[in-house]
Amino acid sequence: MTQDFVRFIVHRVVSRMLINAIYSAGALPQPEGDPRVHRPGPDPDRILIVGGGAVRGLGVASHELGIGGHIAQQLSALTGRGVDLELRGVPGLTAAEVPRVLSSASISHFDVLVVMVGTREALYLPTVKRWAREMRTLMARIAEISPPSLSVVIAGVPPLPTALPLSRQFGSMVGKHVAALNVATVGACAAAGYSYVSFSQEPDGKRSFGDTSIYSHWAGAISGTVAATLDAVTSRPLVEPVDEERRLVALDAMDIFDSPPSIELDRLVRTARNLFGVDGVAVNLVDRERTRTIAASGAERGDAPRVGSFCTLTVRLGGFVVADDTLLDSRVSHLRPVQDYGVRFYAAYPIEAPSGERIGTLCLFDGAPREFSMKDRALLRGLALQVQAELWSEVPASLGLGATGQS
Repeated sequence: MTQDFVRFIVHRVVSRMLINAIYSAGALPQPEGDPRVHRPGPDPDRILIVGGGAVRGLGVASHELGIGGHIAQQLSALTGRGVDLELRGVPGLTAAEVPRVLSSASISHFDVLVVMVGTREALYLPTVKRWAREMRTLMARIAEISPPSLSVVIAGVPPLPTALPLSRQFGSMVGKHVAALNVATVGACAAAGYSYVSFSQEPDGKRSFGDTSIYSHWAGAISGTVAATLDAVTSRPLVEPVDEERRLVALDAMDIFDSPPSIELDRLVRTARNLFGVDGVAVNLVDRERTRTIAASGAERGDAPRVGSFCTLTVRLGGFVVADDTLLDSRVSHLRPVQDYGVRFYAAYPIEAPSGERIGTLCLFDGAPREFSMKDRALLRGLALQVQAELWSEVPASLGLGATGQS
């Protein structure tokens, strides 16, 4: 018998055994809803994770309990910053299929890309040469489509016998093959200049597939490498390019302007005004020619020219825009709200469409200068994420990432 035929037979036997064992207790749970996880804090790091069943969260009921929730929690603890983490998990995803998933993601929005594949290939028992070739091809494609500012982390194949219900004989065979594949991945990462994550043996091999403790264990290795990668970056781009056409398409598709005023948005802007003690708070969306206020406290709803507005600047720059004293800040001192309306303090955080484009802001403004602390930034970001979630709750499900994490 040829080696390929032997691999085919072994794969069929192992696959059937895994399917029977995993599903013997009933349907395998998996998270529903938006595949994003956030952690509070200023200056959030933005992480995109692409992979198979582990990234999808098979075996747990929410992304908070899956690998995304654990990575976000551990990374925030390591860095002291906030985290915006997006999961694109497709069960059975192979290395060859990753570029297709990445093509629907706005990867320029992220600081770090984490790729976690190989489980399916490990069970197919491909030759090490074939695996190394596929990984080099994947990394070359990532390099082609990634901005220079994006850091890339490649996760090795986890020690499957501790996470999957394999017999001792098959577990030993697959375990040795996984180790060989990971050696090849280390070499490919070194050639591409990408960081590599290795996984130690899970301490309790008796745990079932999808147990949240396994996700926590794997997240520990990933979050440590991601934190080190972020620390190694000396600076981030001050301006993230905006694809204006794509941004406007995303805003139009949400169909917000024809919706009735939102009671929840009104509550959120009132809450923000009370918490910060400012003259006014607004949710503004930046359209083609106008800045459109859809919720406000201390100001009126309505439209204003987009040119020369605070919010246009925030959408262009991304992240926080804070002017403790607008007259002393060259970015905004010449703008109409400062010159004509006496705005002396401004702080805003961008609001995004489900596809990642910046479409507007949650902004604060006041007639007197004031200091805006790091705690204030964290609080403003948290409220902006609530505003964003409220806007998303009214848009068609097809505009989001869907249950599988794909557009």
